[in-house]
Amino acid sequence: MKVITRKRVRTVQADDADEFDRKFNAVSDELTEDAKLQWDTAPMCVHFIYEEQEKVPETVADEFELQGIKYYCKDCPNMIKGKSKRERSHGCKYAEYGTVKDFTPACEWLYKMVVQGKVIPEED
Repeated sequence: MKVITRKRVRTVQADDADEFDRKFNAVSDELTEDAKLQWDTAPMCVHFIYEEQEKVPETVADEFELQGIKYYCKDCPNMIKGKSKRERSHGCKYAEYGTVKDFTPACEWLYKMVVQGKVIPEED
């Protein structure tokens, strides 16, 4: 996943002190990040300068992760479980070395098949 960081600015300006205080407090409560303050030469004017991060998905798995959905090899029908329940490694034809563990993050194949509706991940 690609993370893009951008600089942002919010300006607060008012004609009287009470209005300025309300606007200043509202913006400072809204911005949870560490915003830098830059005071302007104009009376009752301040600029909040902060950074905002945007996550851009590069794969189907990244799109699912942005939605809070994460699959593991144990959810995939291609994982070949051993005969003994004590075995930690299992076979998979899509794995780089031919073996995976239950909680190995699922490969792109599973996410693509879920999107196409060809695979419904196994529930615990």
